[in-house]
Amino acid sequence: MPSARPQPDRFRLRSRRGAPRPKSRPVLSAVNRRSLAYLVEQNEITAGVFALACGVTGAIVLWQKPRHLLGWLFVVVAQLAGLADLMAEYTARRPALPLATPALFIGEYIWLPALAISAALFTPLFPDGRPASPRCFFAAARQAVVRPGRFPS
Repeated sequence: MPSARPQPDRFRLRSRRGAPRPKSRPVLSAVNRRSLAYLVEQNEITAGVFALACGVTGAIVLWQKPRHLLGWLFVVVAQLAGLADLMAEYTARRPALPLATPALFIGEYIWLPALAISAALFTPLFPDGRPASPRCFFAAARQAVVRPGRFPS
């Protein structure tokens, strides 16, 4: 005969006082004791949401069409943005972790290729993953690599 008592959920994360832990905060930010105000001010939450949105979009597109170029670009941008956020939190850990200085350098500049890809290639490749013409793709790729901050007038 089954007992009428509810069974405890063994897999649920709980804090010391028994309340459920907030799941929206990144783990490393919690370990580094970053406040929510700091995360908002430093745009770490924005970067995390952007990385998550690009990753989910890329996963949905690639699930339907595995060879879709735009889906792969969304995944690459998500990885670069997430890696930049991870490196920022890794270098903030005290006492300093091994290879914190190279991680700081990589984390400070790894978001630039993600910005260049998203600014220069998302729009020309939308919606089917192919440029309107081969010249259009070449111009967009050149724009992303050579002059990522400037747009043609």
